[in-house]
This record gives sequence, structure tokens and C-alpha cells, in this order.
Amino acid sequence: MATAGSISRSASISWGQLLIGVLVGVAAALVMAMFAMVAAATYQGTGFFTPLYHIASSLIDPATMMRSMEAAASGDALHSRRGRLPWA
Repeated sequence: MATAGSISRSASISWGQLLIGVLVGVAAALVMAMFAMVAAATYQGTGFFTPLYHIASSLIDPATMMRSMEAAASGDALHSRRGRLPWA
């Protein structure tokens, strides 16, 4: 049985491979975020920016997320922290 200190790794990863992995991970996260935002605005009915407010609620005022959800419940799916978006 291996202990925590006896595991070693002999394979090395180049900086280029690491950079590619990071960029692919960021791209996948952006696609997932856009899917969550579109899903929230369309069939979930909680507002377009609510998923982002949910993630950021530990850093910004948590009431911002609730205002976004309340605006979506009243029919304004594109409500942002600064009010209704100008192009909507």
C-alpha cells in the first residue's frame, strides 16, 4: 500500500502543453458559462445574468442576485446590476 509521500511522477509536461491545457480549459469554461446564462434566461426564467451573480455573490452584494431574479420574475430577463441593458 502506497503512502502519501511515496508517490512520484517521472513524466514531464512542457510549458507549451500546459499552456494549451489552460487555454482549452478557459474556452470550455466560457462555453459552459454562456450555456448557463442562456438557459437561465430562456427556460429557467431566472434572468440572463443571474448565474454570474450567483458565482460573484460572495464578492459583491448578495442582494444583487435576488434583484436579478425578481426582475426576471416580473418579465425583465436582461436586468443587470446597473439596470436594464441599453440594447434590450
